[in-house]
Amino acid sequence: MGTEKPDQHRPKPPQVQENWLAMIAGKPQVGLAEYPLLSDAHVTGQFSAGPYTLINTAPVPEERIVKPTIVLRIAEHLAPESPSFKKTDAALYHGGAFPEEVASLMSLALGIRVRAGMASRIFLMDDPKGQPISWGRRQYQTEIIDKSRQGWVLPRVAQGPHSLSDLERIFNIPHLPFDTCIVLLRAARMYQEALWISESAPSLSWLLLVSAVETAASHFGVQKSDALTSLKDWNPNLYRTLESCEQSTLQTVAEQLRQISGSTRKFLDFMMHFKPAESADRPPEQFQIAWTDTNLRGALNKIYNYRSKALHDGTPFPFPMCEPPIKLEAHWKAPSEKPLGSVSALGAVWVEDDLPMLLHTFEYIARNALVKWWQQSLQLDKVSGL
Repeated sequence: MGTEKPDQHRPKPPQVQENWLAMIAGKPQVGLAEYPLLSDAHVTGQFSAGPYTLINTAPVPEERIVKPTIVLRIAEHLAPESPSFKKTDAALYHGGAFPEEVASLMSLALGIRVRAGMASRIFLMDDPKGQPISWGRRQYQTEIIDKSRQGWVLPRVAQGPHSLSDLERIFNIPHLPFDTCIVLLRAARMYQEALWISESAPSLSWLLLVSAVETAASHFGVQKSDALTSLKDWNPNLYRTLESCEQSTLQTVAEQLRQISGSTRKFLDFMMHFKPAESADRPPEQFQIAWTDTNLRGALNKIYNYRSKALHDGTPFPFPMCEPPIKLEAHWKAPSEKPLGSVSALGAVWVEDDLPMLLHTFEYIARNALVKWWQQSLQLDKVSGL
């Protein structure tokens, strides 16, 4: 367990996992490099696991200012390989380089904006001090988070300390099945990107967060529901219309739409299976969403429908759901979790029931659901020995 080697019948592990497994297998270290991890978050503590060390540079926290907050030191145990150009192979593609894999997992685990810069120092085997380098095109420059609204759209992400020690409970990458690890990375990369644009383009952030969950949900497959149930969850109005038809007709239509309706079912089942406990810090009751299974499932179903409309009809997520949360009194433990009442804006009208929650509320549910799935994947792996 944890030291498996890929074969021709199993998927190849992503680099962040393969490098760690190579170290466990006793392969010699072939290099050592450092990369700045850029963030606007107040990060505390230190962390080291396997071939990866996170060194806290302890910058003075400044709101909106992106700095090289962490130095990622990677001990490399993988010798360079020449790619084969016989056929296209995107099995491990997620749009980022090796250091970005660590950064995206860190982003998801801690709930912060963080991304990797280019290598800043390499260590030759006979040079313990290392050699500073500037080979890449994207080096650190002063950057300010584009906060185009009054107040933070995602206040948890922007404010408060975030401890690297929280990585200890889930950053056990070798114990993930290879296929689960690449799915986790893709979900983490979408979550990571969603946070970077949340303040300037929250409607697009909604899309990325929903897609991050959907990526994990498709892989997890909480349960294989029948076509009729999937259709009913996906489009209850269409289901009611077809109920008057012959059963064979209803079944045929449901089967034809199963690929579409099944994705909704997977999303909802995943979110309900891994839904987190309600936060300890919440606003007064009238500004909360109801944390019941019935209400959450209904709210998440509306969110998934908004996502579909945004992708296929070009209709953005409702403007009120993209706004910063309101905190009317200083003594509130947390800001509002949902828009306050019906809203008319930008030539549109939304009634209160069609505005289930704000982006920061969904981010809390989505991130914690993904983290719980990550944790369970580790536990299942230990039981199954995969």
